[in-house]
Amino acid sequence: MARKSKTWCVTGAIAILGATALPVLATDKTNSVKRGKSYIETTVDARDQDEYRVRFGVGQTANVRVDGDNSSDLDLFVLNGDGDTVCSDEDLTDNMVCNWVAQGGTYTIQIVNLGEDNHYRMEYY
Repeated sequence: MARKSKTWCVTGAIAILGATALPVLATDKTNSVKRGKSYIETTVDARDQDEYRVRFGVGQTANVRVDGDNSSDLDLFVLNGDGDTVCSDEDLTDNMVCNWVAQGGTYTIQIVNLGEDNHYRMEYY
């Protein structure tokens, strides 16, 4: 199996990519203003999904943007700590955006690949 290239530009905190524990991803009002956007660049396998856990501050306007390589349809889901979907983008492209007002805590971001391998960049702030 070929090794995947991963690029991380993160601030502090827990990310889960598939079943592999990674550094925690965190953001809050101070981070997003002073440090700008954080991002992850990686490849999701065909008909698989990547999952991340990201902390957002109470009342923060949370933003997630995903831009794929145009090789397949990707869908984006954001779930709160109770597992309820707070935002989703399920169109027929691999470019997705979700914006919501966070109630604080850790949110799960799921990127679901409905086709072939897709190299994408996810920004969150």
